[in-house]
Amino acid sequence: MNEEYTTKEIFELRKNKRLSDAYKIALQLFNKDPNDEWTQKAYAWVLIDIIKVESTKNPDLAKNFFNKLNAINFVTIDDILFKQIDLLKPKLDSSYAQIQQAEQLSKNGKYQESLNIFQKIKQSGNLSINNHESYGWILYRYVKAFGNTLTIDAFKKILFEYLNLKNERPSLLHSMILQIAVHYAATHKDFDIFRFFQIWNPKFLQIDDLKKQYHEGKEFPSLITRLIKVIINNQTTFDINYLIHEIGNENLIIESIRETFFWKIFQAHKDNQINSLWSSLTYYVKSYSNLGPSHWHSEILKLAERYMVEDNQWRFYDFIKNWNIQNFTDNDWKEEINGEYTNKPLALKSLKKLFEIIKSSNKVYEDIGWIINLYQYALKKLDNDIWLLREYAILINKANKIDEAINIYKNIILELSDQSYAWHEFANIIKSKNIDMSISMLCKAITIQSNEDFLGEIRLDLAELLLENNLFNEALIELTKYKKHREEKGWKTPERFQILFSKVSNIEHLSSDNKSFYQSSKVIAEGYILSNIPTNTVILIDTFKNKEGKEILVFTNFKDIEFVTNRKKNPLLNNARKNDVFEVKLRYNKVNQRYLVLKIDKSIVNIDSLIDNALEEIAIVDHINSQKQLFHYVVNSKQEGIVYFEQTDLRPNIGDFIKIKYYMSNDKRNGKSKINILKIKLTNETKSSLIKSIVGKLELKYKNGNLTYDYDQIIDIGNNIDIKKPDFAFIDDYYVPEYLLEKNNITSNINVKVQILFNGEKWKIFKLEVL
Repeated sequence: MNEEYTTKEIFELRKNKRLSDAYKIALQLFNKDPNDEWTQKAYAWVLIDIIKVESTKNPDLAKNFFNKLNAINFVTIDDILFKQIDLLKPKLDSSYAQIQQAEQLSKNGKYQESLNIFQKIKQSGNLSINNHESYGWILYRYVKAFGNTLTIDAFKKILFEYLNLKNERPSLLHSMILQIAVHYAATHKDFDIFRFFQIWNPKFLQIDDLKKQYHEGKEFPSLITRLIKVIINNQTTFDINYLIHEIGNENLIIESIRETFFWKIFQAHKDNQINSLWSSLTYYVKSYSNLGPSHWHSEILKLAERYMVEDNQWRFYDFIKNWNIQNFTDNDWKEEINGEYTNKPLALKSLKKLFEIIKSSNKVYEDIGWIINLYQYALKKLDNDIWLLREYAILINKANKIDEAINIYKNIILELSDQSYAWHEFANIIKSKNIDMSISMLCKAITIQSNEDFLGEIRLDLAELLLENNLFNEALIELTKYKKHREEKGWKTPERFQILFSKVSNIEHLSSDNKSFYQSSKVIAEGYILSNIPTNTVILIDTFKNKEGKEILVFTNFKDIEFVTNRKKNPLLNNARKNDVFEVKLRYNKVNQRYLVLKIDKSIVNIDSLIDNALEEIAIVDHINSQKQLFHYVVNSKQEGIVYFEQTDLRPNIGDFIKIKYYMSNDKRNGKSKINILKIKLTNETKSSLIKSIVGKLELKYKNGNLTYDYDQIIDIGNNIDIKKPDFAFIDDYYVPEYLLEKNNITSNINVKVQILFNGEKWKIFKLEVL
């Protein structure tokens, strides 16, 4: 072998199509060293090119060269090279020319002719495994083109022809076959797509088959999601556990099933297919609620809550019980923002509907423990929301937990004391325990509701209880008012009214109204709900007008209570003036962070007694401004204030202690709390946190330009600084101002005693005594 023969020359000859010369050199090099990496590659590529040429001219010669190619024992892996070798295999097939013809026909839309060629090749026994992939694509294109016209038997025959092939799987072709089967099943319900999927074998799914697809900016469901949609819509029998086990993505399977049912239910409602709507909801909730919480499970509950209304509202009770309240997600407890609208949380809407069903139904719901448990959870989650608490009390009353319901509603009514419906509800809860109290509460409800449209049921309930107490005249008045208003409105009177009225229709009217009865009776209810509320003595300290021009009164007890109320809220306040004293019962609303006035009366306590019981503190006077006619005092680092001379006869000195009676309020200018002094006097009591004294040596300081000198330095350097005029001094770390040095004629470092006060920010020497 000549030295100039190298693998580089072989590649160059091959590039120039001189395959015969390239083959001779490559063969020589290969025989010389069959294990050289580059010799193997050069030899292999020459053989590949020769086989491509001879496969169409001389197949037998091509096979001979292919055998030589297969005989190479490659020392390295070259994917590109190996792929080319695999592509040669079908070209060496005796049917290669026919297969190429069939493939071209298929690509040109001649699907039947193409299929016929492949079937003949197969029948003759000449279809090698190398061409199974090609045959698979021929079958796919055929069924895609003619699928809608094929009978189920014909369609299945084509699919099973494919499934019997030995092509590579998983693959794009294998997934496309499943896709075409899913598409066909969508319009042919008798085609068992689940059974086909099992035979197709879910182990051959590709990763992309489980993912959503995107095309031209649009989103499309995954292949598996579409498969499940067809299974559900066709009502095909299937095994969900099989799907979960074989596919592995449990969430995808469950959510695909649930999403399909969502749209099925939605469409049934849209098309007004009522029977299908209810049957789909029932089937879903009984079959798939045990799969746990999820987005689409909650979305289906939203549909049920929206659709089960009016005459169909009763359906919701059994539906959500089967849906399982344990399946609420965290998002179901959150408000939904929908554009400019905010919707209540799904969990709360569901609770509300359950409440309305039970409240309005005469049916005895024996097992509502699960609903009560849900209310208890909701109350904890939503910090005892007053409206939830109200519904909860009514529910547990339905469950015969009357005492507990009464105790809860007794607190509720404190916040809803101006709402007639609240008194009405409380009356219905308590009537089995105390009929007189129930009557009193109904009277209270009537006195605070001026719109007769809302008094119908209240009057009927009151009339019924009055009849039980043999108060026939009062009952007649209630029923007469009820009847008159219904007639004025053109409303029918219910059977209940007729039954009650028949018991008093022959009684002569002794009065035209029950106003005096209401007033005397409601006192019982008012006293009952306030019985456990402490009474506070308060004083009217200020008035102002709000943005609406209404006069607002400000009250305080000079300690820890301050509240406001509208003057028009209570006739008792019409002529109230500053410094008037009242007895009040209050309720603090945590949500609104304000006090609600439950009851207010004039007090016999005078203002002096109230002041004597006010907050008290010891303070120190730290500053006096005679020009502005005021002095400043300090209680501690957070509390301080100003007293104007016009407020008191006191004229204290700096360092004096004062005792103050006061109350706190918010300063309208800056929103900060401020001290309001009610009473002030000098005191001998002191506070060590505000004053102290120190004995020690005073160290004088002198300024000269930007420099500061000690007393000893001035003596040593003999500067032109006047040693008798120090600028300031220190004792320990405390600053002594110049005026105190001048006042005490101090011109040298000497021992002194100083008194120091705390001015709210720092300690300040206010008095000095030379020792």
